[in-house]
Amino acid sequence: MERAKYLFERTIALTQKELLNYFFEHDTVALVTKGENAKQGSDHWSSLVPVPEGFFTGGSFSIYVRKKKELPWVEQLNLD
Repeated sequence: MERAKYLFERTIALTQKELLNYFFEHDTVALVTKGENAKQGSDHWSSLVPVPEGFFTGGSFSIYVRKKKELPWVEQLNLD
């Protein structure tokens, strides 16, 4: 909610570049499984893990996992 207030509840509007820079600097995306997404709330999700730049670059409502890039990285996370 704080991000929305900073972006839209202002007396002087941000430029498009300022708006996009602020938005993406404060953006978080959670990748969840179909089973996790089907349940109400987010308390049951796995821990949030920072993802290296350039990973999971395709998709919109789903992601693409490349066997030689993202998959080895995910497997070494040991999230259990």
